Amino acid sequence: RHPEGGKAITAVLSVLARRKRMGVAMAVWQWMLDVGVERNVFHFNSMISVCEKMKDWRRAVALMDQMDSEGVGKNEVTFSSAISACEKSGNWRKALELLGGMEGAGIRKTPIAYNAAISACEKGLNPAKAMEIFGQMKREGVEPTVITYSALISACEKGQQWKLALEVLEEMKAAGHGANVIAYSACISALSKGQQWRRALELFLEIERSGGVPSVVTYNSTMTALEKGLEWEKALDLFDEMKHR
Repeated sequence: RHPEGGKAITAVLSVLARRKRMGVAMAVWQWMLDVGVERNVFHFNSMISVCEKMKDWRRAVALMDQMDSEGVGKNEVTFSSAISACEKSGNWRKALELLGGMEGAGIRKTPIAYNAAISACEKGLNPAKAMEIFGQMKREGVEPTVITYSALISACEKGQQWKLALEVLEEMKAAGHGANVIAYSACISALSKGQQWRRALELFLEIERSGGVPSVVTYNSTMTALEKGLEWEKALDLFDEMKHR
């Protein structure tokens, strides 16, 4: 066994994860087995991170099974990375299964894990399930972050639930998170799909009043809402404003 090489290998696997080099990472993984390097939780987490970047949820889950067979304990990073792999693949059912598995493994569910699970529901076009997970998160005393609210509003937007999107935005503001441009843009997009141009424009102006800087996405979503409401002049005014920023 060569435990002293473990940290260096973790660093190598982390670099390969960032560069999305699955083939090379797998070769390193096999080499570790061949030369007798003992694989620990950090090695497994780095490999699962490679799977996350490659959107390969099946391999991520297989690695978790391998941890069980090799007697390597999991931690919150293990679960969060695997849930993120499911989220990036749009597999919300497996993401929720893994989230539930954290409790059985005696690991506290973190905001990162919850956020990834909510994002998985968003990508799976399931706003009702995203709201259910959000409720569970609050009941368990895990404080939602701006990312939580943004993912939730995006889920509402994709599910064409503009009223729900507005409710979540109001809750985000009440929690003291202010005018987050990503969350506002998603909400404006939801309002656009719901033919609510006045409300969309109100939110746009709210960003500016609070000192926020609307993004290109914010402008486009608001202009789309105005076009749907046949408010061509207002849409053109916004377009001019965007050009001169």
